[in-house]
Amino acid sequence: MALTLGENDFKEYIEIKMPEPPKNATVAAKSKYKNGEIKAKKIIIDYLRAHLIIYVYKIKKSKEMYDKMIGMYEVNNLSQILSFKNQLKDMMMNK
Repeated sequence: MALTLGENDFKEYIEIKMPEPPKNATVAAKSKYKNGEIKAKKIIIDYLRAHLIIYVYKIKKSKEMYDKMIGMYEVNNLSQILSFKNQLKDMMMNK
């Protein structure tokens, strides 16, 4: 997903929190920011499984959406990792 965002020049929307253009910015700058946010969020949602979309679809910023998605997929608990490895090993042994 990060490669797709980078390929389409939207990677900065997930790496740093892009500030909204000031109120006195040009219409083109505001439009570019809004379109970039929409396209970055669309790419993120396209990569999510259907049952996980409900957790992120109301988030307004693409950076926050990306961080939430990474948090859902990341496993930070060492005992959980070891448990998954043991389950995988047991499945392989049973086969």
